[in-house]
Amino acid sequence: MKRRTNFASACLVLALALTASVYAEEPLKVLLVTGEKHHDYENQKAILSKGVSERIPSEWTIWHHKTAEAAKQAMSVEGWADAFDVVVYNICHAVEKDKAFVDALCKTHHAGKPAVAIHCTMHSYHFTIAGKEGEKEWNRLLGAYSRRHGAHKPITVKKTVVDHPATKEMPAEWATTQGELYVLKKLYDTTTVLAYGDAGYKEGQQPVIWLNRYGAGRIFCTTLGHHNSTMERPEYLDMISKGIKWAAGKDK
Repeated sequence: MKRRTNFASACLVLALALTASVYAEEPLKVLLVTGEKHHDYENQKAILSKGVSERIPSEWTIWHHKTAEAAKQAMSVEGWADAFDVVVYNICHAVEKDKAFVDALCKTHHAGKPAVAIHCTMHSYHFTIAGKEGEKEWNRLLGAYSRRHGAHKPITVKKTVVDHPATKEMPAEWATTQGELYVLKKLYDTTTVLAYGDAGYKEGQQPVIWLNRYGAGRIFCTTLGHHNSTMERPEYLDMISKGIKWAAGKDK
């Protein structure tokens, strides 16, 4: 009888532990904002949502806008991001001119809404916005300033911070089969670089993965991801998954 009691107690403890684990792993509500030109956003939205969901519990809402104007309309609605734990941007809206819209967008994240910025997001929302180059609000949100990229070449990625949750399990070095390395002209002092990339450019290695603290918001950034072959790599999807968790404050 005592053995049965002990067994029943053990089962109860296990059940409670499993229940606690389920509650601890409540899916993150992720909003993916994507679209416009020069990239295969149609397939990339599937690569990202499926690949990340296989790694962390997450529920994805996808806003795929064919134009910057459509994106602006969606993100101008009051409370547009309230229902989500984190916003992932994989966009190429380089010619947006509406400073008031961009400032309002940034305000959402400065107030604490986490964000993940992928690839051409670094070239969005500042090229044609009024203000001093490298000092516009979207630059401050990203914690970085870039205006160009180099030729398409594979990128060797080298981890520089070994103990951060977003890159702790990343190989010390790995390479993309294709690539488009962004050249950064400025990093803000709120930025922590987690990895550099080298494609043999005359400018040398460039930051390719970093964190930024923007007001109350956590911002995770990577310039990697022009080609689908890069996004499909396990190293990339692992990195994005852990970056989403870090941004959302679920990295413990």
